[in-house]
Order: sequence, then C-alpha cells, then structure tokens
Amino acid sequence: LNGKIYSARIYNRALTEEEIKQNCEVDSARYGINLYELTSNTSYGTVTSSNEIDAYKAFDGNTETSWTSNSEENYILWQMPEEKTVTGFKIYGSSESSKYPKEVELLGSKDGENYDSLVTSELEQKGLNEYNSIQIETNKYDSYKYFKWKFKNDGNEISINEISFDIYDVARKIFKDSDN
Repeated sequence: LNGKIYSARIYNRALTEEEIKQNCEVDSARYGINLYELTSNTSYGTVTSSNEIDAYKAFDGNTETSWTSNSEENYILWQMPEEKTVTGFKIYGSSESSKYPKEVELLGSKDGENYDSLVTSELEQKGLNEYNSIQIETNKYDSYKYFKWKFKNDGNEISINEISFDIYDVARKIFKDSDN
C-alpha cells in the first residue's frame, strides 16, 4: 500500500473473518491493489527455494512462467517485510503434469526458526491454467513473517506455474469477558 490509506471503516462490533475478507476483496478490486506479483526474488520481501533458482516465478502473476525444482525436499520460502495473514491459496498446474506435486504443506513462522503447520493437502493432478484451491481453517489464522510451501511428488522433480494466495494485513485483538 506504500503508505497510502485506501479506505477506513469504523464498526461498533468485531468483524467476522468472512467480513474482513469481503472488505479486503472490495478494496482490492476498487483500488486495484495487487502488491504480490513478484518481479525478482527480492521485489517484495525475500523468496528462496530448495534449488535457489527463480523462486519468484511461482508468484509473478504469469502462468506462462514456472518454478521448477529437483531436490530431495522441494520448498519455497517467502520472508515478508512484515507479518501477514494467509487464509488460502491456489496452486496452478504445469505443462508437464508429471511434475505437478501430489501434496503441499504450508507452514508459517514468526521468527524463521519455529514453524506452525497451517494446512496439508493432497493435490489433484492439474494441467496448464488449472489449479487446486486450498483454504486454511479459521482456527489456524495468524500473522506470520515467513511462509514455507513444502511439496511432495512421486519423484523429486516439481514444476509449478503459479501460486496465488489470499493475504491480509489483519490487526486483531481477541477480547475475553474479563476485558470489559
């Protein structure tokens, strides 16, 4: 958002996670906010991977490019400039369907050392411009600075054309009855 305020809303009640998502979607569409299409491994935070080659291509907004890895443990790690909340993501298929992962696990970390598993999902084989959509359970929502996607396949080689995700700057305070 580059220091700009695009909208402000004041409510006399706490919003549900769904209402927060809807507000973010409306603002993104209204103001054309899309900051997370990468042009390099350091264009927004730092993206690294198991093979250290062009990891940003999994997030460049272009399904014509791809990230490919042939490591024993295939992963992409994105260190954000500040903590964010991811609520779901899509993994787009590859033109080489045998390299599309069978399983993905998304992990989050506040410090880059200790990771929480946010979701693990088996993936259906997808071709070019097709995707698997994975949602994170609301009880797993939290803000993290590091997000790590770990992929498994029958062989070691992985190819992904794009990962798009729902990411929010969510400031939340949970009130207990004793806070009144």
